[in-house]
Amino acid sequence: MATLTKAMLADLMKGNAAISMLACPANGQVTLASLDFSGADQIFSIKDSLTIAPSDPTITNIQIDQLNEIIDTDIEDGDYVINANIPSIAQAVLDYFYNAGATVSSMKGQTATDLYDGKGYLDRKEVWVSVLIESASKQTAVCFARVKVIVNPPARDDNSNPVYLKFAGYINANLKANEGNFVVLKKHTV
Repeated sequence: MATLTKAMLADLMKGNAAISMLACPANGQVTLASLDFSGADQIFSIKDSLTIAPSDPTITNIQIDQLNEIIDTDIEDGDYVINANIPSIAQAVLDYFYNAGATVSSMKGQTATDLYDGKGYLDRKEVWVSVLIESASKQTAVCFARVKVIVNPPARDDNSNPVYLKFAGYINANLKANEGNFVVLKKHTV
């Protein structure tokens, strides 16, 4: 009996309801079944900016001189990356991904009455998190056990769209033996 059938198309995981993050244990060993994303930190992405993309592997053939016959092939995985543009430069987001610098208060703008308060930021942090991405239907989700996240400084493409922070999450191996690096989840009712 076939196992790969049209039933696989029941939920195509279109759209995105939420991108949630939990801090990883310092030892990098994530127990997938114990993850609880209720109350987790969340980021939001500009429409169509969220991508999950594995790079193509690097393939190196081992050949012998006789007829250039290939006798083996080495395959090295490429980067597996989550990218998104976060439409916010809120202090909470910057504090999460950057080391804080000096507090700024009453910086003058164009006129003496235009005063601004804020915080300076130094170098970016490398944040290790587990990431849960839920589909718009909330019927399917993908969880990545161990992701190294960096966020680039504020960027702007044009005046029609908000300033954003470019989120890049590099999916790494879960250091807990035989646990899994990612899991595809289907919703069930209680």
